[in-house]
Amino acid sequence: MIFVKIRNVYLSLLLILISFQVFSQCTIQVSITPSNSTICSGNPVTLSATATGGTAYTYSWNTGETTQTISVNKPGNYQVTVSDAQSACAAGTSSIDITAAAIPSPPIVIGATICTGTATTITASGSSGSYSWYTEPTGGISIWSKPSYVTKILTTSTTYYVETTIAGCTSARAPVTINITADPTPGGTTVCF
Repeated sequence: MIFVKIRNVYLSLLLILISFQVFSQCTIQVSITPSNSTICSGNPVTLSATATGGTAYTYSWNTGETTQTISVNKPGNYQVTVSDAQSACAAGTSSIDITAAAIPSPPIVIGATICTGTATTITASGSSGSYSWYTEPTGGISIWSKPSYVTKILTTSTTYYVETTIAGCTSARAPVTINITADPTPGGTTVCF
């Protein structure tokens, strides 16, 4: 009888120890994904918390908000704690620093007039940041990412667009048109043969 009681106590202690070890080894993993790491001229940034290791999450941001995604428009450190009342996992925490900067002015770029069936080089200036060239005024995929861009061979007048990015903030796109001439222009600077 004494052996049975001691055995039951031993098993109870063992179960408590195992439960403690499971709890202590289970922590919710949290990460924050920003729509941009910089607030550009007051434009808000969206922060989204992603958690793994639990089932039904609750969110607590240091802003007082309790949603998975928040919108912020001031620089600073943002932190979220994610817990799960339905599991024994310990709460997880993540933080991110958001900075602020001004939106840069569009680059300076000058167009050109070229002969049909030729290409030209156009160069953007006026920025200490990076450049991206596009064929659309908004959206689209960048076709080049340096200050100077060599066009393809052109047979019709074509407009390109260039933007600059400084400290995570991107300017509006500046248009530049390449005009095509088919005939010699003795009085001008373009002569086609």
